[in-house]
Amino acid sequence: MPQYKEQWIVVINRKEFVIDEIEKVKLEEAMKKSDRWFKTVKGDILSISHIESVTLHSKTIKNGLGAGNKVIEEPTEEEKSRIEYIKRQTREKLKNL
Repeated sequence: MPQYKEQWIVVINRKEFVIDEIEKVKLEEAMKKSDRWFKTVKGDILSISHIESVTLHSKTIKNGLGAGNKVIEEPTEEEKSRIEYIKRQTREKLKNL
C-alpha cells in the first residue's frame, strides 16, 4: 500500500497556513485536548478557536518513481456543486419514503 505526502491548508482570518500530514494529526490531537494554540514546524502559532477551515490541498505518493507521482487535487467548485445537488436529491427521496 503506498504512503502519501499530504499538504493541508488551515485558514484563519482569511490567511492560509500550509501544514503536512504529521502536523495535521498533531493539530487534531490538540483540538481533541481543547488546547488553545498550535505551533507549526515553520514557527507559526495558530489559534485553534479561530480556525475557519482545514482542507486537503495536495496528496502525492511518497518515494514514487519520478513520472509516476500523481497529485490528487481537491474537487473543483463545479464538482462540489454537482455532489451537493446529488446529496440534496437523495435526501429528498429518502424523506418521501
